[in-house]
Amino acid sequence: MMMEQEEIQVAAIGHIAHEQLSQSRTARIYGKTRRGLFIQLPELTLYLTTDRFRGPLTINIQGEKDRLKTLQPQERIEVSTAGLVFPKSGLKITVQDPLIWQPGKAPTYRKHSNNQLLDIYDQARSLPSNHPFLPLLGSVCSQKGASGDLAYFQDRIVRIREERKSGMGSVDCAAARDLLGAGPGLTPLGDDLLLGITLAVNRANIQGFWACSQKEFDVLISTTARKLTTSISCSLLSCAAQGSGEERIIRVLDGLIASQPIPDPDLHNLLEWGSSSGIAVLAGMLLALS
Repeated sequence: MMMEQEEIQVAAIGHIAHEQLSQSRTARIYGKTRRGLFIQLPELTLYLTTDRFRGPLTINIQGEKDRLKTLQPQERIEVSTAGLVFPKSGLKITVQDPLIWQPGKAPTYRKHSNNQLLDIYDQARSLPSNHPFLPLLGSVCSQKGASGDLAYFQDRIVRIREERKSGMGSVDCAAARDLLGAGPGLTPLGDDLLLGITLAVNRANIQGFWACSQKEFDVLISTTARKLTTSISCSLLSCAAQGSGEERIIRVLDGLIASQPIPDPDLHNLLEWGSSSGIAVLAGMLLALS
């Protein structure tokens, strides 16, 4: 007896996710979060969620949060321009004239003073999140350094900051390789730092940040990262290399690029992104823009 198919409409879809659906193929559920699940395609990992925040790899659906919880890792998905079909669970996610989201044009880049960096650090400390990884921001702003589990990342932050200050101001690509895959999780802490740096460098069009050429850095992201870290991180880094990122990140980043005050709600939303991702991405962005 065939299971009756339940249909849910897509409310919004990221521009890169929409491109990926143009090729009919089979995918798998890679992993789950509190608000959604990751869909593994051969090239990239997409994110299906009931959350309202959009992203280049995100497929947003309204409601049905409990329905997504019933789907299991490794469950097969049939992917096409029409949407996603979960044969085992009898669920169909339909893509019918959805809002295709992508970041708007970036503002003109204005360099930051150290006082502006300290203002962001103090603002983050004043928010109710009380994040345990706040010392990463302190390391970027030359405040009291991190210790214990964060010492490795503090050392890399200091190294990148000092390389930017000296000589030609370019950073050895070995610093990026050192961050890839460092730390636990679906998106390790080192990847999140590198994500923030990469997105800020590309969106603000900062020339000469890395000592290697743009082509060499692209190879590092597209090839080396696949050997060293998770497919989710690889997908996010690939988007960042194109200057595209999740809506919460872009809102804060564009304010930083324009050297404008960041509204508390926007900063809070970023710090709430993942268990540690938001704070590490913010540290990476500040490091790139300082």
